[in-house]
Amino acid sequence: MIDKFFGLLLELLQIGTSGEFFCHEKPQAFEPEPRDRALAMDERDHLLANRAWRAGMVCFWLVFVTACMGAWAFLRYGRGVDSVTLPPEFFPMMAVAGFVIATVTQAVVTLHYYGWGAGDASAE
Repeated sequence: MIDKFFGLLLELLQIGTSGEFFCHEKPQAFEPEPRDRALAMDERDHLLANRAWRAGMVCFWLVFVTACMGAWAFLRYGRGVDSVTLPPEFFPMMAVAGFVIATVTQAVVTLHYYGWGAGDASAE
């Protein structure tokens, strides 16, 4: 019963969001002309965004692999367990924590490259 409910919910979510990603309709006659909402990014902005993304992914993989191997090493050598078994909830929690770390790292690296700080906001 619950599986059918979640399956139906997933299908409705897919139907509801598919228009946002795949259907590019032209504006209707009653809608105002769309303004150019694209972000103005030059080569430097693309380079900084790429560097921030790479730094975030590096931090994610470092944390994820270190947590996996660290948990195994702690149980194997610290506790002396011969057969290491981790609960299945451990890995999705690590993936979510890694995503948060990657996002925060991207934000910090972006701020660092642009040179923004607390002093910039009060200078205006």
